[in-house]
Amino acid sequence: LGRMKEGDFQPVAAGGVIGDNGGGAILLLVGDDVRVAEGRAVVQIGDPATGQPILPAPPSPSYAKWFAVALREPTVGRALHFFAAPRTAGNLWKVYEIIRDDAGSGANINIVNLGWTTNNQIERFRSVHSPSVLGDDARHAVEKQPPPTDPMLLPEAQAFVRGLLERWIASK
Repeated sequence: LGRMKEGDFQPVAAGGVIGDNGGGAILLLVGDDVRVAEGRAVVQIGDPATGQPILPAPPSPSYAKWFAVALREPTVGRALHFFAAPRTAGNLWKVYEIIRDDAGSGANINIVNLGWTTNNQIERFRSVHSPSVLGDDARHAVEKQPPPTDPMLLPEAQAFVRGLLERWIASK
């Protein structure tokens, strides 16, 4: 969900614990302040220049809805799993397949009829298969058919799938 909400979301990982400040906060090598409160870790990141905390944006109302849908709909959880993984051509195609098939048509008809995308966008997205477009990042190693005349590069394919994911989850 973090990856969906914030395209450049990166999970927080500590580089190593370097000590305890005596007040319940653990000092991390990466400079983050992690406190345990009621069994949860709270991460507060500071601005390296000023030392002031950087406050997170308030949660989006849609974020809570997406989470609730993911808990009750296994297909949504599976799609989010692949979207949160490295956004490779293969993982993006898996998310697309889950959405397309859940919408009720393996032939793209329903996702177009629902207004979630266009046939042209789907054709352009097909470029994720193409080594002549994406090189080693392509879903396939061998060019099986010519790429679209107006192909999507990986960042645009990521945005395309993210938009489909948002519209699909909103329909649940």
